[in-house]
Amino acid sequence: MNSVNPKYTLRNYLVQQASDKATEGDLGMPHALQHMIRNPYQE
Repeated sequence: MNSVNPKYTLRNYLVQQASDKATEGDLGMPHALQHMIRNPYQE
């Protein structure tokens, strides 16, 4: 079951939060989301 269902699913509110942080100059959250999107089946 774990091999076909991703552990992480991108949500609009997470993208909005990451966008707001990036606008403020903090790129930590956008980079974390990018890593999550690239590896949705890993913890």
